[in-house]
Amino acid sequence: MKNTENIISSYLDCRYKSYLKLTSKNGEKHLLQEKYDNDILEYTGKFKEFLIRNKKSILVFDDNSNPVEIVKTKANEYFFNTFLKKDVYEGTVIIKKSIDNCEVKFSPVLIIGEQKIKDKHKILLAYYSYVIQLLFSSTTDYGEIIYNKPITVKKISFKRFVPKIVPLINEIRKVFENNDQYFLLNKHCKICEYNKICKQKAIELDHLSLITTIKEKDILGFCMMKMERIIFFWENKIL
Repeated sequence: MKNTENIISSYLDCRYKSYLKLTSKNGEKHLLQEKYDNDILEYTGKFKEFLIRNKKSILVFDDNSNPVEIVKTKANEYFFNTFLKKDVYEGTVIIKKSIDNCEVKFSPVLIIGEQKIKDKHKILLAYYSYVIQLLFSSTTDYGEIIYNKPITVKKISFKRFVPKIVPLINEIRKVFENNDQYFLLNKHCKICEYNKICKQKAIELDHLSLITTIKEKDILGFCMMKMERIIFFWENKIL
């Protein structure tokens, strides 16, 4: 099982959505999601323009013949966009390489199609840092997020989110192995590409999350109590 940034991002929206992504289910993109994706492309282009104004962009190739775009902005700074593959991760990442007092450091860059930075973006940035640490054995406690119109570059500290990364990866494994326990309709559903799939599943299960006034923690608590009763019944039946 590979954790790409798409699966991590999906998990932060909805745990069951990450399962659907892992199993390559086809969905139907909401107009807002399409706008978000288009904004990322626009922001990416604007960010590259911003970098290229500082220094000419050069296209080179890595050892696996994958194209890597290098942009040099200062004597001690490089941005490069490359495909990484290591352990639980594979995907394309923008990385900033900096040299400070002969020490080489790598930090992640995240481009989002939104006007505000949320905790989920900082967690995703911390996840990138985790992968970079695995690959280069060198990283920092901060990264950069590109967002907003006009383009804004903000330095972000994600130190407090780093301890959450390994538990998050383990949790995604649990979702993959026991996906039905994590099924739940939530606020994200109205703009999710899997809206129709999950709505139909909820109707078939007569799921409690169809009742919008019930809170998620109450539904999960009820499901846990129900599971405990089933286990208790079978244990006593066997005895």
